[in-house]
Amino acid sequence: MLRLDHAHNDRRWQEQWEASRLFEADEDGADNIFLLDMPPYPSASGLHVGHVVGYTATDITARFLRLRGHNVLNPMGWDAFGLPAENFAIRTGLHPAESTRRSIATFKRQIKSLGLSYDWTREYSTSDPAYYRWSQWLFLKLLEHDLAYQANVAINWCPNDRTGLANEEVIDGRCERCGARIERRMMRQWMVRITRFADRLIAELDREDIDWPASTRALCQNWVGRRRGAKITFQTDLGPIEAFTTTPHWLYSTTFVAVSPSHPILDRLSGTPEVTAYRTRAGQRGDIARLKSHNAVRVPVSATHPLTGRAIPIVVAEAVLESIGTGAMIGVPADSPKDARIATAANLGAPVDRHDAHRAALARGDAAQLPPIEASDDADTMFTWLEHRDLATGHVSFRLRDWNFSRQRYWGAPFPIVHCDHTCDGPVPVPIDQLPVVLPDLDDYRPADDGQSPLARAADWVQTTCPRCGGPGRRETATMTSSASPIVCWLAAAPSVWAQQDEGSLWNPERLDAWQPIDMTVAGVELATVHLMYGRFLQMFLSDIGVASAPVLFRALRHPGLIMARTFRSLDGQRHNADGVDDSGRFPRLKDSGERLLAVVEKMSKSKLNTVSPDAIIQTMGADVLRVYVMMLGGFHKPKVWDARYIRGAQRFLSRVWRLAHFGPETGQDIADDEARVAQRNALIRRVTRALQTQRYHTAIASLMSFSRTLLTGASLRDLEVLTLLLSPFAPHLAEAVWETLGHEPFAASADWPSPDAHPPRREHMDIVVQVNGRKRAKMRVEAQVAQEQLESLALEIPNVRKFVSAGRLERTMLHAGWLLNFIVR
Repeated sequence: MLRLDHAHNDRRWQEQWEASRLFEADEDGADNIFLLDMPPYPSASGLHVGHVVGYTATDITARFLRLRGHNVLNPMGWDAFGLPAENFAIRTGLHPAESTRRSIATFKRQIKSLGLSYDWTREYSTSDPAYYRWSQWLFLKLLEHDLAYQANVAINWCPNDRTGLANEEVIDGRCERCGARIERRMMRQWMVRITRFADRLIAELDREDIDWPASTRALCQNWVGRRRGAKITFQTDLGPIEAFTTTPHWLYSTTFVAVSPSHPILDRLSGTPEVTAYRTRAGQRGDIARLKSHNAVRVPVSATHPLTGRAIPIVVAEAVLESIGTGAMIGVPADSPKDARIATAANLGAPVDRHDAHRAALARGDAAQLPPIEASDDADTMFTWLEHRDLATGHVSFRLRDWNFSRQRYWGAPFPIVHCDHTCDGPVPVPIDQLPVVLPDLDDYRPADDGQSPLARAADWVQTTCPRCGGPGRRETATMTSSASPIVCWLAAAPSVWAQQDEGSLWNPERLDAWQPIDMTVAGVELATVHLMYGRFLQMFLSDIGVASAPVLFRALRHPGLIMARTFRSLDGQRHNADGVDDSGRFPRLKDSGERLLAVVEKMSKSKLNTVSPDAIIQTMGADVLRVYVMMLGGFHKPKVWDARYIRGAQRFLSRVWRLAHFGPETGQDIADDEARVAQRNALIRRVTRALQTQRYHTAIASLMSFSRTLLTGASLRDLEVLTLLLSPFAPHLAEAVWETLGHEPFAASADWPSPDAHPPRREHMDIVVQVNGRKRAKMRVEAQVAQEQLESLALEIPNVRKFVSAGRLERTMLHAGWLLNFIVR
């Protein structure tokens, strides 16, 4: 049997696609669609199949939309700056520029081997000076509009990576990259006022013209953390404390006031070593870890309750953040479990029910001076009462903090800033026509323990001339966060992006309008509060200053589900690479020692030693088998378990399509269209089209598999053409070979997406194939629309059928698709 040489076939069509420039977007085209994958970080280990899922899904959508006549822009680039490359360079001694170049080459080879239809004329790398010129341009625009500033702030300091981190890069008090526990340090940093856009970042999520998962909208809303409440003033001997609360109706049952460890009122205390030690410890912990804490220390000063006039304790609690609300809150143990735990930790009194507190206050004072009892059950009623008596003011608080833009590391974009040592006051921006400020080539790029950037060692680079007064100056030695780098690429990939470099404009506004906003972005859900949030903020800013026309960055957001895989562990918890495991028996064992291992399913990750490289699968089975299999695993948005034992199902399916194209149906039938077959084919076209429009790739493949099996008993040329075109987004290399075999000019990738056929006129007669136990025994022509019972009677009148049916006991009769009659005889 003629077999498809997948290695030759994959390479052949990939070369022809590239030579024909088939996937390049037309800058002047119509029906534009802009699809964007998050640019990968090109690590030395290369792609694993977890990456393949997201990239293949975007590629399937891009190919589908091109077949439907759209002008699709689908670019690819590299998020090449950042800590991983620099840490790898420190471990290996290979300069990050060189290690990044090699990693990009590996990633690009792997991505091309998958047949992904990227427009490689739009390729970009965030470590390219021609690219990060525009990151620097963007920072200067933020500075120009008072959205960037320099300040001494308490930052999240990673002692392992020796750099500051934004709150979004800290998970459970640890660095998201290396896992080290975060410390707090006061450092001079460049900050960006993303908080000015907090309300808009929430409001945008309710727009009707964006298609986001509801869970992601909620995640973004919670991260911004808008809370409307009231500031209530408590008098103390050290001065007033304004406590923020969203529940002013709980004021009756307030039994203490909690302040943050950095609250200014604590600076007025003296002789309190326990409070001092507590403040020091809390200052070394990250915000996320502090929010989960319930410990507290009592302060030897009391506050006056504004309603009852009684003295209540003040405590220092690290769970109260200085950056949220006012840095102080009311403590209500009777209504808040967290407040109750803080009260217990600080050895405070028992909780007080607010209705009991109201009755006690009435017994002690004038009822006219107290709010009515119903106010204790309604926040708005209580707030209005307090506000009219100048006891409270309205206040809106956000969890979102200003964006820490500085990093104390080498491998990043330099700030376009000069600190003048002559006559200029403050930092001086580098003029746009002098961009980019190129990162110098350093031999020693190890981070310093004192927080100084390695760039401070590049004396010849640091010492420069002030661009404003011409006097001596020093370049800013911090580098910009790598979280900023990929943001520009979302717009930089648009056509004519570099059209006006000399004029200092980021892109051609007229042509960019044709591609804004991005129609669909595929990104992990973990990026919703990092890259995607920063990107949304910067898009709003660019829209405000007239650079971008659309305030929305992207219409649709899709998250690929996690890829899970088996991890092999020793009983002591040590993980083992699958290459060293014998998994053929009942229990997995180490090949060398025979030690029995435990197998558990976990998220596919390099750290868990359970990643699967696509290279081996592509070499042995071809890119199309891998593409189809990863889409078969389940719903795109849901977690999926990788199991290589089932990849053969995808291989058998594609082999069946290849056989049909070269040898026809197994029964030798090449049938003409009839009403039943046209209806079946039309239903397939509609099902696959709907599935691709809603990213239900697995259901589309299931429909194609089912249809291909029906063709084994008879297929028309139209059947094979429709199957090939519907399959081409999933298995493009095979589809091109089949399309050519069916007598068409290349390419299937540039053909027209099939449309349902008009139903043929009803036939007066139809041909029926008669089988006995699955083997063909006769063929008969009958009138159309004959009932099954009449078909059985007519078939049994045929001698060759009657002979085989009479040889045994007839158990049942089956009619397949209206044209295949099968007698089951035992």
